[in-house]
Amino acid sequence: MKYRAEIDGLRALAVLPVILFHAGIEQFSGGFVGVDVFFVISGYLITSIIYEEINDQRFSIISFYERRARRLMPALFLVCLVSIPFAWAWMLPASLESFFKSLLATNVFLSNVYFWQSSNYFGISAELMPLLHTWSLAVEEQFYLFFPIFLLLLKRAGWSWTLIAIVLVSTVSLVAAQWASSRFPSANFFLLPTRLWELGFGAALSLWSRNHSIQSAIIRNVGSFIGLGLICYAILVFDERTPFPSVWALIPVVGTVLILACADDRNFVGRILAVRPAVFLGLISYSAYLWHQPVFAFARIRSLDELPVAMMLVLSAVSIGLAYLSWKWVEVPFRNKHMIGRRSIFAFSAFIGSVLIVFSFWGYKEGGFPYRLSDEIIEITKSSSSRNPRVHQCQGGSKKIIPPDETCVYGNTDNIKLAIWGDSHASALAYVLGDELAAWDRGLREISFSACPPVVGLKKEGVRGCAEHNDQTLEYLLQSTQIQTVILHARWTLLVEQTRFDNEEGGVEPGGDAITYPEHSPSLEGSDRYNAIASLLQNQVQKLISAGKDVVIVYPIPEVGWDVPTYMAKKSWLQGENNVTVSTSREVYMKRIDRTKQLLDSITGESNLRRVNPGELLCGEAYRGRCVAVLEGKPLYSDDDHISRFGAEKISELIVDQLFSAPELERGEGRSSVQGNGNVRTVTFK
Repeated sequence: MKYRAEIDGLRALAVLPVILFHAGIEQFSGGFVGVDVFFVISGYLITSIIYEEINDQRFSIISFYERRARRLMPALFLVCLVSIPFAWAWMLPASLESFFKSLLATNVFLSNVYFWQSSNYFGISAELMPLLHTWSLAVEEQFYLFFPIFLLLLKRAGWSWTLIAIVLVSTVSLVAAQWASSRFPSANFFLLPTRLWELGFGAALSLWSRNHSIQSAIIRNVGSFIGLGLICYAILVFDERTPFPSVWALIPVVGTVLILACADDRNFVGRILAVRPAVFLGLISYSAYLWHQPVFAFARIRSLDELPVAMMLVLSAVSIGLAYLSWKWVEVPFRNKHMIGRRSIFAFSAFIGSVLIVFSFWGYKEGGFPYRLSDEIIEITKSSSSRNPRVHQCQGGSKKIIPPDETCVYGNTDNIKLAIWGDSHASALAYVLGDELAAWDRGLREISFSACPPVVGLKKEGVRGCAEHNDQTLEYLLQSTQIQTVILHARWTLLVEQTRFDNEEGGVEPGGDAITYPEHSPSLEGSDRYNAIASLLQNQVQKLISAGKDVVIVYPIPEVGWDVPTYMAKKSWLQGENNVTVSTSREVYMKRIDRTKQLLDSITGESNLRRVNPGELLCGEAYRGRCVAVLEGKPLYSDDDHISRFGAEKISELIVDQLFSAPELERGEGRSSVQGNGNVRTVTFK
């Protein structure tokens, strides 16, 4: 093919936003669409190369895969190999085990499948996954497995019919992506079938360009300008709430197609993209893409606090510097057939790939080599997985809808008098609370749904099935003759504020805003939204009480900002500190919870409504203006906001005290005093 400098410039336009998006630069909230630009370019170039070779009767599957191996494998192997010692030195066992799983998946071209099953690209933990970005390489590698054969099979039908076939397949893929974007968002994002159309658009343009071209200079100028504008719009306007890929992805994809079709050295956009800095960044774009995520992830893993924007920009520059070195000393030499022959490149790929696969499998089987750490640190890290041991079985979510009458039961399963209804915070509490209730001969049903506040009439953005789950749960509880007490528990503060927690001491919870709104009034904001949520919750509580239920509202667990077990383990392991404690400002907590507490305090229910506020325990006067996250040397949290099993023991005692110290219930004597205003009681702690 004739070299087109503007395509390298287009690669620069694709990779730089991806880097800045992963760096957390807010202005590039849609930078992830750079991957979609790459897909279109790949489809265009690969099809152009294969077309010419088939036309000239010199196409060879072996030669095709040789070029792919030279292009992709050496730099990828280098990044994988360099990542291993940093992972060994800085990652705790559970994280290292996950790293080795991702390393194994990367080297068998299935990392997109692995990350589909184990993560959320826009989720909190994604920033700490060094190989998360390899999902897009897996998509391309899977595409390369069948696409050359697809073109060969359609060769006799002629290129017109081949173009029609690609358009049809791409259309089906786009329709599937639109359908799956709301039903199976994670699979839709990571897997080839719903990404195929993006590569297909590039392939279709390539075949169309064989016999057609846009001659009008005006049309080429306007088309390339529109294309550039569409890509920039997506980069600056899209964010994690944009259903993706879906019809919204047409914006950057069509923009890329327009630039490929219209930009050249005779028009403004083509000349802008062909400037030397852009071309240089485009040349090293593959290595830049490979390096940036490990650099960012390991820096975040090593740090105890959120990295400032200035540091992330420095790390972005470091990524580009590493990209230049690996491009010059790895990519370029391995693409030179005179320096490294076909047999050598295949042997090299097979050997290094096998070594990485074997080592990955070993690390996975060893559970992340926990013997690197002392027994004390290992004990601390266990708190990260000490929430509800049945969480995967019992907690519902967008990927697993559990009908209320099929949910898990703890304690005395023959006497299920209580149900806890809420999000993952309720699930974190349910298992231990069930044990506490077993001593009172009671059973507890857990009805939890991840990231779904237990309020009928609310909708959580990005959480499929939440509203329907709450409708079913309320109906089930109202009709149940067995369940007498309903415990409502959730991360209420996130529901009210919608923003992640900043403890103002360096601990900033990663992740974007959590947008929740009244289902029938999605445009409400400010005090109108706040009042609507309060009204929905009051209405729900009143329905439960009218049906003869007691209701217990468990106020939100104080947020921490740091992942407590990880913070403690890192302090001890990497900085050599002993007897690590973690606490945050009570003043910051009170400011954060103020509106939430007012909302929950406003809910009325006469003698059937009770409240438990864990903050009164964890942020009590005895701690001198602090909220504790560690007691008796043990983490009370399994991360930055969910309680550990040890923490659940403390909170469960408070709930049981409240339940069984109410005299009209005649259920025994509690361990805490109960005071109240009228008939609404609130636990106070001795």
